[in-house]
Amino acid sequence: MEQLLTRIFDQAVANGWLGIKDLTLRYDGVIFQGEKLVITASKLQQQTWSFASYTQAIFTEEFAKAYFGTKFHHWVSFVHCSQCGVNYDSTETKKCWQYHLKQLTMRSDPLSYLEVFLK
Repeated sequence: MEQLLTRIFDQAVANGWLGIKDLTLRYDGVIFQGEKLVITASKLQQQTWSFASYTQAIFTEEFAKAYFGTKFHHWVSFVHCSQCGVNYDSTETKKCWQYHLKQLTMRSDPLSYLEVFLK
């Protein structure tokens, strides 16, 4: 599970989560301390972001925006969004992250949902 979480958080940070790139910090990675996890980045000194559990981190708008994107769905057919790859039977104009965050919170295994979207 730690390996999967590391890949998920690496992708989210690469897409702008926590503002690490905007702060011109070097992303150092994830440290697991039991259920708790710490995201670390550094420049001249280390900065950290702590979460009591991985769910505290992934069930946020900021994480979903970075992981799934902030653009509105772009429909290439009635059931497929070319931005985020979602297939469903509505052309409701939601942003990709809004749809996926809702789906994520409804899953009994949210990590397997996120794993599908790893690049």
